Amino acid sequence: MPEQSADKHQTGSLAPSFRVLLVSKDNLFARIARTKLEGWGYSVRIEEDLAAAAQWCRVDPFNLVIVDFDLPDGGGERLCRELRETPRPDYLYLLAYGSPADKEHAILALEAGADSYTVKPLHPAELRLRLEQAGRILSANKALLQDQGTDLVTGLLGSQAFERVFAVLYAQCQRTGSTGSLMFVEVMQADDLRRRLGAPALDTIDAELARRLADVPRQSDIVTRLAPGRFCLLLTNTSSLQCHVVVQRIRQALQNLCVVIEGKALLPRMKISMTDFPAPTSTPSQLLGRSPSAAMAIVGPEDPLPDGPLFPTAL
Repeated sequence: MPEQSADKHQTGSLAPSFRVLLVSKDNLFARIARTKLEGWGYSVRIEEDLAAAAQWCRVDPFNLVIVDFDLPDGGGERLCRELRETPRPDYLYLLAYGSPADKEHAILALEAGADSYTVKPLHPAELRLRLEQAGRILSANKALLQDQGTDLVTGLLGSQAFERVFAVLYAQCQRTGSTGSLMFVEVMQADDLRRRLGAPALDTIDAELARRLADVPRQSDIVTRLAPGRFCLLLTNTSSLQCHVVVQRIRQALQNLCVVIEGKALLPRMKISMTDFPAPTSTPSQLLGRSPSAAMAIVGPEDPLPDGPLFPTAL
């Protein structure tokens, strides 16, 4: 990849929040590419080990993977297939690149699930245009999911739609002097479980948690998944002093929650907490972004994996 760039565009046309994983055994190319990508506003991680690359995609929300299709022993093809077959709630864009004279690689890359294929050496201007194309596709996919208003993992109201509803209700409460409560249900080991088991395993836990929580609220209440392992119930016209019945119903619904991951029984430990709204010094987004430190109840055993350790399957 030449160091001289023919860039003529500004980074504003890109999506700087996108996270990129670059998989290459060429250290010089990887360093030059990383400098370019970070200069354009992307967050970049480099891996040369296939198993590590696949594992990172399971636990980290990368939006785009750039993979050298000339990796030894067909590793580029295997990695594309592995990543494409890994379930995830949003779309992962795969850009493969390889030898210029090998048209068969281009066909294999597309068959393996790559969205686009280009040849070596990667020219900065071409790479930039391909990333802009990827950004448009990823942005369109994200907008489509938001318009649907449904969380694909849980089937509940999507978090962004929930935030819009809460903002309107929050403003109404401020005008009328009425109150409500937010009740949070969180998997206490969510980050550790995602690192050890991968994002799909945490999604499996969330799907079962959502199924049980769906029957708890009244018709006027709303439940959503704000983030992996973190749920929120919007309780209208209910203060924290009146919520003990709801807490008991949630505890009963979540008792003995158990999912099987790769043949192992997993019993997540969950924290229930709540806060009242409106709050004098907090905005709606601030209330949703933080959870009360004090727990009203804890459900589940301290050890989520009583049958022993469980680690992700390698590529």
